[in-house]
Amino acid sequence: MPQEFESSPGIFRAFCPTWGSATHYRPVEREEIHPCLGIYDDPGQYRASKHVFYDEHVAGYELADNLPRLAANHRDPVAWGTQPTRNILFLCTGNLARLMLAEALTNRMSTGGVRAYSAGGHPTEAVNSGAATWLSKHGYEPSASMSKSWHDFTAGPEINWVITFCDSATGESCHAFPGNANRVHWGLPDPAGGAVAFDEVAATLSSLIRHFLDSH
Repeated sequence: MPQEFESSPGIFRAFCPTWGSATHYRPVEREEIHPCLGIYDDPGQYRASKHVFYDEHVAGYELADNLPRLAANHRDPVAWGTQPTRNILFLCTGNLARLMLAEALTNRMSTGGVRAYSAGGHPTEAVNSGAATWLSKHGYEPSASMSKSWHDFTAGPEINWVITFCDSATGESCHAFPGNANRVHWGLPDPAGGAVAFDEVAATLSSLIRHFLDSH
């Protein structure tokens, strides 16, 4: 059986008692176990989805992939790989709850080939408090989804898909984004208005995003 020791407060690392090889890493707070790839009989069948402890990587050493880079104790990317990324812009009137959730969920669920942004036609200055609470509760960084104007994206990066949420039934009207990006519309109610729960919208978004990523 592997032998664990607490390498830092709340962080346990395990090693084979016979050979001394590292077997896994376990952060107590997250109740997760991260096995080392080398313990598998055929590690080549597994594909990496992210890099962790990016803030501690050796200067000048960079893997050529498009995966997200996470700093210690962060679940959202602080950097991305250098290979070309296909970009999604989630667009609505005010860049409130739906867009914040969609951007955060997509960037966590993507293995790096797709990167999401969000913007509003008339963005608000303050982050929606309900969305910020939901994001914090589920381990996201709310500040990463601050309200932005769609004008910020007209000069780059290149947007491959524009996904809108505007609901004509409530009088919302999404702005037309310039360029040749593919257009997709997901008509979702806005939890910021209180008509639907944040958990319900997040569950619907997760299903839509997973289908979108799997098909693109």
